[in-house]
Amino acid sequence: MVRMRTAKSLLREIQTQDPDTEITLHYLRKLIASGAIPVVHVGRKNLVDMDLVLDYLSNSRYHDTDQFIGPFIDDPFTDDPSIF
Repeated sequence: MVRMRTAKSLLREIQTQDPDTEITLHYLRKLIASGAIPVVHVGRKNLVDMDLVLDYLSNSRYHDTDQFIGPFIDDPFTDDPSIF
C-alpha cells in the first residue's frame, strides 16, 4: 500500500524514526517544489509517497553532487594543490 503524506506529516514520521534528524520541513518542501519528488495534488494538499522520499534520502545516487563541491575546486587562479 502506498503511504501518501503531506510534507508536515512526512517530517513527523521521519522524526519518529530518527528523533535527532536534521531534515527540516523547509528541505522537504524544497524537494517537492523542485520536482525531485513526484507530487499528487489532492485539493489544496500536495501528497508525496513516503517510501519514495525515504528512498531518495537514503540513496546518494539521487543527490546532485555539484552542490557539495568546495569553492576552490574550479578556481582558475589557484595553482597550489595543497589547498585541496
